[in-house]
Amino acid sequence: MALVSEVYLACPNNLTTDKINDYTVSMLPGHGVQCLSCDTISKAYERIPDFDMLYPTEFLNSINAANFPCHKLVLKRGVTVMLLRNLNQTVGLCNGTRMLVTEVGHRVLKCVVLTPSGVDEEVFIPRIALNTTDVKWPFTLQRRQFPIRICYAMTINKSQG
Repeated sequence: MALVSEVYLACPNNLTTDKINDYTVSMLPGHGVQCLSCDTISKAYERIPDFDMLYPTEFLNSINAANFPCHKLVLKRGVTVMLLRNLNQTVGLCNGTRMLVTEVGHRVLKCVVLTPSGVDEEVFIPRIALNTTDVKWPFTLQRRQFPIRICYAMTINKSQG
């Protein structure tokens, strides 16, 4: 497990990172559990009636912003993931914390925190609502998903800490 917590590939962009991570997970033994997000528009312009009807769910699902979980996560027991949000700083569940998935539930993940000291602590990661505002879109996307990314490969910027 020490090797898993220290090794990763550094990639120039999220697209390459996602492809490498998807391939790596597909090569791991066991059956993958597909976890889909629930995407909605959290802020709509009041001047335009039915503003959320302009953007279908399929479009919202296709948005893949930086530091934001993917719409579709395929998780298996033993997959290494990285936390994308601060959940509990006193326990050490901060943005960038690497963990090993031990169980995948519908609403919660059971993980082991990978620490340099080798002290493995079990934690539970729930699905939470995350908001992103991107200047490209005139709305705020709200995605209910596990606040993680698979991290066998990560972008160069994220790998710098």
